[in-house]
Parts: sequence; structure tokens; C-alpha cells
Amino acid sequence: MQKKSLCLCIGAILFLLIGCGKKTIAEKPLAKAALAGTWELRESQNGMMPTMQHAPGNGSRFRFTETAYEQYQNGNQVKSGSYEVVRDTTAQTEVGLDLPAGQFTNRLVLANDPSATKIFFEIEGNKLTLLSGFFPTDGGSRQIFEKTDSGK
Repeated sequence: MQKKSLCLCIGAILFLLIGCGKKTIAEKPLAKAALAGTWELRESQNGMMPTMQHAPGNGSRFRFTETAYEQYQNGNQVKSGSYEVVRDTTAQTEVGLDLPAGQFTNRLVLANDPSATKIFFEIEGNKLTLLSGFFPTDGGSRQIFEKTDSGK
């Protein structure tokens, strides 16, 4: 009887620990659907340069659908094509920054070119943050975009 009670208690504790635990990085859903819409640049930092603020209407933006993207600079389209979102947990190593656990675990592969510079992203509310390059060698880039429409 004591063995059954002990097994039942251990089973209940394991059930509670697993059921109530935080989501792991692997359980975080891919954010491709959340990318759909138009995102305009609001803030950027490149290398050791100070952070620059960008006013609304600056013409630097990304437009994403579920399968394609367009990139604009100064109001002119400079790139377009298909894209993929892939899970990639190497952001901290790739960009050389100490990042919060569970953030920047998705990467944009623009024009389906996996050999291109890795662009990690995080969406929080109506903000899209892109990280790329390697910050310790003055080659990092951080851009923050604000969603201006949902694209639907």
C-alpha cells in the first residue's frame, strides 16, 4: 500500500511540474504569421555608432506577407522575394551579445538564401527587432521597426 501511495505522489508531483512549467524555447511558436504587415524603421544602431531615431514616414520599411517580403529604403523598393522563418538558437553566439533566454530564437532567411548573413528577430507587441552581424568587432546591427498595418 505504501508503494502505491508513494508512486501516486511522485506521479502527481511530476504531472504538476511538467504541466505548470514555463514554455521551453523549442515550444515557442514560429512567428511567420506575426510578421505579416508593414513595419517601418523607428530606431537603428550600427557598429559603435550611437542609436539613431527615425521619424514616421521615413520610407525605410519591410512589408511581409505569409510567403514574400519587400524591403524599402527612402521610399524605394530595394529588395523583394520569398522568405522563410527558421528556428535558430545561436543568436547570442552569432551576434556576440548577452541576450535574454528564449529571445531571438527565430531567424529570417530572405530570398531563401541560407548562406546570407543571419538576421535574428523578435516581435514584442507592435515592435519588430532585427539583430545581425557581430557586435564585439563593430559589425553588429540592431534595427527596431514599428508595425504600421497588419497587411490584411
